[in-house]
Amino acid sequence: MEVSDAFGRWGKNQRFELSVSFSNPPFALSIPGQKDKKHPLPDNFVAVPGGVFVIPVQCQRKQFSPPIALKLESSLSCGLEQALLAENQGSVGLRVRLPADAMPGSLHDIRVSGVSDLEGKAYGARLETRRVLLERDGAAEIPETVDGVLAVRVVKAPFEVEVEAPGEMKKGSTAKIPVRLKWPEGSRRFNTRVRLLGLPGGAHCGEKGLNDKTETVDLELKVDNPGQNELVDLVVEVEMDFHRQPLRVESRLFTVRLKQQQ
Repeated sequence: MEVSDAFGRWGKNQRFELSVSFSNPPFALSIPGQKDKKHPLPDNFVAVPGGVFVIPVQCQRKQFSPPIALKLESSLSCGLEQALLAENQGSVGLRVRLPADAMPGSLHDIRVSGVSDLEGKAYGARLETRRVLLERDGAAEIPETVDGVLAVRVVKAPFEVEVEAPGEMKKGSTAKIPVRLKWPEGSRRFNTRVRLLGLPGGAHCGEKGLNDKTETVDLELKVDNPGQNELVDLVVEVEMDFHRQPLRVESRLFTVRLKQQQ
C-alpha cells in the first residue's frame, strides 16, 4: 500500500492516518446460493487463456447506498470489467479476464472484496462463500481461511470462433454477421449461445443458439443512428455449458464503419 498527500509527497518522513473498517462494514458481499443439486454451486469457474469468466456478486446493504468498487486478489494477473456496484445496486456480474499466457490445466485461487467510503470513513468487506459451502454439506466445518476463496481452472479453448464481419454498414440498416465455430476433428461438441458484445446505444444484435449438431449461425446487427461513425472493439462471445459450468470463448476484435443513408 502506498499513501501520499495531495501534492504527491510520501515516504518515511511523512505521517498519515488511514482508517479502514473491516469489522463491521455497512454492506456484505456473497454469491448466490444454489440448492438445486442438479447444478454446481458457483464457487469455481473455468476460463480459457485470455478469456473471461463471470462471478455473480450479490450485495446486502445495511442502509448504505454509495457505490462499491470491487477488487480482486489472485495468483494470476487478471483484469476486471464491470467492477462497480452502482449506488443502491444489489448485484453485478463481475467479469474477470485471464492473462493470455495463463497455462491450460492450471488451477488458481481468487478472492473478491469491495471497498467504499461514506462521510470520510472507508469500509471494506470480503466476499463470503461459507453459506454456499454449507448448502453443499451442512455437516462440514468451514475454516475461516477457506471462506471467500474461489477457484478458476484454465482450460484450452475447445473451438475457434470465426467471424465474417461487415467492413461497412449504412446507418438505419441491418446486416447479417456469419459466425462459425471451428471444432477440432473428432472432438465432443456442446450446445452454445452466441452473442455480440461491445455495441453502443443505437445498435442492437440479438443472441442466437447453436446445438451440438450445427456449427454456423448468422447474427443480425441492426444499426439505427449511433452518434459515432465506427463500431470499434466488437467481439463475438460464445458461451457453452462445459460439463455443467459456463465457459466463454471469444472471437478476435473487429470494427464496423458506418455511413449515412443517401
